[in-house]
Order: sequence, then C-alpha cells, then structure tokens
Amino acid sequence: MARIIVIGGNFAGLTSALELRRKLGHGHEIIMFSKSPNFLFVPSLIWLPFGKRQLKDITVPLKPLAAKARVQFICSEITEILAKDRFIRCGDKDFEYDYLIIATGPEWIFDQITGLSLNSNVVVYRHSRNGAGN
Repeated sequence: MARIIVIGGNFAGLTSALELRRKLGHGHEIIMFSKSPNFLFVPSLIWLPFGKRQLKDITVPLKPLAAKARVQFICSEITEILAKDRFIRCGDKDFEYDYLIIATGPEWIFDQITGLSLNSNVVVYRHSRNGAGN
C-alpha cells in the first residue's frame, strides 16, 4: 500500500486526490493537505466586488468532500519538504510519503519550501499553454 500526499486543496489538488482515489481504489492511502478548509471557485471571484455573489456562494468545505471519497484531509500548512528522506513537515508533525503531488498554484515556490528545487527528487509537473508538460 502506497501513501500518496497531495499538497493543495483547490482545483489541481482536489482533482488529483479525487481522481487518484477513483482510479486506484481503496488500496492506497491518500492524504490531502490544504491551509484553507474550503475549496474556492476562483473564476467566480470577479462577481464579489459587484455584489453578484457572496463568498459563501463560491466556497465549499473540503472536509466533507474528502471524507466522501475516503481521502484523509488535513487543514494545515506544510512548512517543509524533505524530498531526500521522503517526508513533509506540517507544524511539529512529520508525514512520510511514497508519492508527493504539489498542487499549490500556477507559480514556482522553490524559495518558500525547504527541499524543493528543480534538482530535488520531487517531481513537479507544470502544464504549459500548448498542453506539453515540462
């Protein structure tokens, strides 16, 4: 049984966790970390300043979504990735992993997470506009 950790709870992170569960079944442990307890539907943010939507209209709590899919959800920020040792640090707790998915947004954050770099053994996949990964 593999332990798969997904960092990020918005589009990429949530989709990754749910699709992994769907495709792999229940023989593997999937843990999703997000510093926010809610999924935010970012495309609808434009409607907030105009009063067309309220924040409650474009957010969904992650915990029930994850629980329904039997994905463990931890609402906490990752403070360190120790890629060589295959574990992440979340506050004062360490979590070992077999596979790590970092889905925290569209920008590189190498300077913010210790152990994360282009030369680390953490695979970071970036989707380009033409559909090719690099």
